[in-house]
Amino acid sequence: MHGHRWRDPSGSDLFRSTLAVGASSAALTVMVLTSLLLVSLASARPGILLSPQVARPGAYPQWMAGPTGVLTSWFTASAHTERVLFTAAMATMLVAYLIVAYSAPRLRPVWVLGAIVTLHVIFLLSPPLNLTDVFNYLNYGRMESVYHLNPYTTIPVLEPHGDPTFLISNWHGLLSPYGPLFTVFTIALVPLGVAGSFWAMKWH
Repeated sequence: MHGHRWRDPSGSDLFRSTLAVGASSAALTVMVLTSLLLVSLASARPGILLSPQVARPGAYPQWMAGPTGVLTSWFTASAHTERVLFTAAMATMLVAYLIVAYSAPRLRPVWVLGAIVTLHVIFLLSPPLNLTDVFNYLNYGRMESVYHLNPYTTIPVLEPHGDPTFLISNWHGLLSPYGPLFTVFTIALVPLGVAGSFWAMKWH
């Protein structure tokens, strides 16, 4: 008993623990809000966060943009400013992630689960960030369903170039690399239209 010194948990240890919990909770909030900022900027207008194949000034449909753009519709910036903002946001989220990872044992599971669910919802509502993959998937389905072209033997460049998914896809010289079950799934989405198929694919 004389060899062990009892430490008052209300002292410096408790202060450090409280500080770690507060910092990690703030870091989770920063990750969520920064993600929402980036998604909202991408939704509000075409920019560096979006592929020019799918979103150009004057050709960025609301069904693709999603609902979050209203949060930053007032904000205008040059491409350089957007790049700086994106870099700063990525650096901020990295620091926040490291804080959360370091303090993970002190975090309440409900906070972590809440942040995970919120982040999933944010990115579910986002436009396709700098990628055209989803439109390539849908284009293969439309090739078979609408034009009766086998996407495993016919490249998309041979389909009518006026097709709405052809115009916003870019794998025009590539046979479908996906298995038949996935292709059947994309064919089943065709009756929903391009917009409906896009959101159905995101919810899948």
